[in-house]
Amino acid sequence: MKNDNKKKIRCIEKLLLLLLSFIFLYSCAPPARTLITESIADSHYDSEFPASRSSSALTKALESIRLLNSVAYYKAYNYPPGAISKIPVASHMELEADKILFFNNTASGTATFVYAFEKDIALLTCAHVITFPDTIITYYEKSKSIQSIAIKIRQHIYINELPDGDDIKIIAVDMQNDIAIVQRRLKEKPVFLQPVFPYPTGKSANLEWGAFVYLIGYPKGNKMVTHGLVSKLPGQRGSGDFLIDANFNRGFSGGMVLAIRDGIPNFELVGMAKSVSADYYYAITPGTPFNPQQIDSNFPYTGELYVEQRGEINYGITNAIAIETILKFIDLNRLRLMEAGLNPQLFFK
Repeated sequence: MKNDNKKKIRCIEKLLLLLLSFIFLYSCAPPARTLITESIADSHYDSEFPASRSSSALTKALESIRLLNSVAYYKAYNYPPGAISKIPVASHMELEADKILFFNNTASGTATFVYAFEKDIALLTCAHVITFPDTIITYYEKSKSIQSIAIKIRQHIYINELPDGDDIKIIAVDMQNDIAIVQRRLKEKPVFLQPVFPYPTGKSANLEWGAFVYLIGYPKGNKMVTHGLVSKLPGQRGSGDFLIDANFNRGFSGGMVLAIRDGIPNFELVGMAKSVSADYYYAITPGTPFNPQQIDSNFPYTGELYVEQRGEINYGITNAIAIETILKFIDLNRLRLMEAGLNPQLFFK
């Protein structure tokens, strides 16, 4: 009996020792961290990834954007070296030319419905997507005489999904800030109006370092959503423009930039993506049309050669136009918009 009691006492002592050890270790452990998943309602733009679902809110914004295409058609007059040193009279261009050819330049970007009333719709995009030079002149390097003069003879701007109507027209352009408004007048008043951008305009001046933003647009012709963090430019360049570390591809120009104020679905339009940092270089390329299947790589190429400018995108440095600059542009062009039959007070509404 005495031995049994001793064994019970030893077991109890061991259990007490283990319990004391556990209490000691727990009291010395660092306090557990609590993961905050909800946005703090502080009236500032959020800098954290949204804690709640954003798909339905983003879908509403995506319904207001379209892929915008633009084509400029040129007639080019080519001259032999030393033939002419100044631009000839228009009626003599063809007579003096050594060769005449036709070509076109194309561009694609993102456009957003910012106006829809009665038969008229208007979209916001970047100026460089829909503007091409009226005249392109090249010179011979040695003689400095004119090599070619290309005259723009026609331009076509189109969106595939729009109802029938007049051609899309350029109403207002700001080349310096890279902003443009285009318009289309439909043949009949639509039963359902085009979905104008659904969220209010914000203030890019209130964006802070690391603010979280969504970008929506048509990179490479694909409707896409991406996101990034905001970096402020030195001194804001006086315009409020900012940088985003989001990926950018051709076609994203004109894409909307959305910030979130105190959680989903409180989106605000704070800017428009316009360009990306890139390094440019020139390369010698074959003439067009070029069929590589008809070329033997074992022999030197003897066909026509052209100089082509190429660019390598520096991904992760996207330039954005401040919403304040866009609203100022609309206000400065009130008269142009009214002459086109648009009511400036109904933009973004």
